[in-house]
Amino acid sequence: MKRHLTSSWQKRLPIIGTVHFTRHPKAKRISIRVTPTGKIRVTVPRRVSRKTASRFALNHHDWILRAKSRARQRIVAHNRLPLNHRPLDNGQKAARFLINRLEQLANQFGYPYNRVTIRRQKTIWGSCSAKNNISLNIHLARLPDPLINYVILHELTHTRHKHHGNAFWSELKSVLPELDLLRRQLQQYHPQLFTIQIESPKSIADFGT
Repeated sequence: MKRHLTSSWQKRLPIIGTVHFTRHPKAKRISIRVTPTGKIRVTVPRRVSRKTASRFALNHHDWILRAKSRARQRIVAHNRLPLNHRPLDNGQKAARFLINRLEQLANQFGYPYNRVTIRRQKTIWGSCSAKNNISLNIHLARLPDPLINYVILHELTHTRHKHHGNAFWSELKSVLPELDLLRRQLQQYHPQLFTIQIESPKSIADFGT
């Protein structure tokens, strides 16, 4: 089976600043993305030269600067959000806290699950596999308790409903009446925007029930 290799490089461009380029063989056109932390990422097709990629980014400097400004505003707003201030600088402490909360809620509402893994992830708070293996983001431990419960119960509900259809939301709301409010509140938080890192390996804990 042929492997698709990627290559990456960085270049500091006038006005824009440092740009992170990635050449990907499956890319059909040049695309630009500004991450939640304000990093500029440009995906480049295989046959496009580095010079052309840099010129493309420069030609879109107005859009990039606006996107970076929005990212800075989100970071400022994010850093003002309420957080839990538990002593969770140790990754194992944070992992044990989340695992205990998962076990508590699973037992309280009668949800079965197989294994739980705690990771540091950039884009999601949690997931549930087809085999009922649950993954939780280490930064979840920093959120207010109601939001921690929401994310965990969301994934536990997936042990019965492997979709986001009406049956899923109906059951989740039956155990979490304030569901709609919590969904809106969670949208204000982003895992990648936490400035205080919990020191830990990428995969912190993996436990079976």
